Amino acid sequence: MKRLTSVLLILLLLAGAVPAFAADAVISGQAGNASPGETVTVTLDLTGNPGVAAWSLTLEWDADVLRLEEQGLALSDTFSNGFLASNSDAEGQLRLAWAGLSDVTGDGTLVTLTFRVAEDAEANSGIVKVSAGGVSNENGQAVAVSTEQVRVPIRQTDGGEARPAEPETPKEDTPMTPMFTDLSAEAYYYKAALWAAEQGITTGTAPGVFSPDAPCSRAQAVTFLWRAEGCPEPAAAENPFTDVSADAYYYKAVLWAVERGITKGTGDGSTFRPEEPCTRAQIVTFLYRNVQAEGGGFQGAWMFYIPFRDLPDWAFESIAWCYMKGITTGTGETTFSPDAVCSRGQIVTFLYRAFAETEIG
Repeated sequence: MKRLTSVLLILLLLAGAVPAFAADAVISGQAGNASPGETVTVTLDLTGNPGVAAWSLTLEWDADVLRLEEQGLALSDTFSNGFLASNSDAEGQLRLAWAGLSDVTGDGTLVTLTFRVAEDAEANSGIVKVSAGGVSNENGQAVAVSTEQVRVPIRQTDGGEARPAEPETPKEDTPMTPMFTDLSAEAYYYKAALWAAEQGITTGTAPGVFSPDAPCSRAQAVTFLWRAEGCPEPAAAENPFTDVSADAYYYKAVLWAVERGITKGTGDGSTFRPEEPCTRAQIVTFLYRNVQAEGGGFQGAWMFYIPFRDLPDWAFESIAWCYMKGITTGTGETTFSPDAVCSRGQIVTFLYRAFAETEIG
């Protein structure tokens, strides 16, 4: 009788006849790294499990980016004592339902899926959306659970955001030219650099020269962000920094950034160090604080898997949010390189992903 009940419950779950529930346990996911044309494994785990005997999930993804491999479905040992059913309602969608003989109270992996990444996939273009149609105990009572979408960290074959060389920091005061002669159409930052020029975010370092591998100064980084926001006029005229001149091209940008809470300066707060190279951790922090100023960013408690193992505490939330939004892909499978100097090519790429490709919030 118990076995029959479980099979019937699976059919009901796939049909969507399940009760509503509030957040308690969490179904979270993580994905390995892959380049276009390679396979990538996506694992969904149940944590904070108060006890379940049945669950159903609906997974959705962009079929033009990810293709589910036929042999990719496998339950972990934790949920092996039960019955699994699956069906595909449409291309890019999979519905799964599982029912066991009794409650499972321990945490564990619900399912592991293997996707093939499209040959023309762009960095971080793969997202697997997860929604729970019903999670219940052996008595049919709803078990509270929340779900999270999984971003697939797709690497680009051109090296992504590798740390650049560190030549002399150029100035950002030359007339803008419509084309840059030092940009390769194959470079990861190509579209971003052209977009930044079209938007008036960067003017280049010399006529027809962008200098993508040159380090970006803190003054340039804040100015780029200010211009991306439309060059808003700062409300206050008070300058808190002794090393920021009123006739500098970045003067209004710095005052605006201070008002908005994007930067607090360096040391005791009396200096900004405009010519100092901007690090990777600093630029994503600038971006995240700008989002927070608009009421966005993480709200309350949050849980999100990030692969990086070299994150400083002060920038952890900023880097996590930018990784989740696809603004940064890191410099390696488990490295972000927070203290590495950020190149001009990287800076405009971050801005392009944040303002032109990613919804801020």
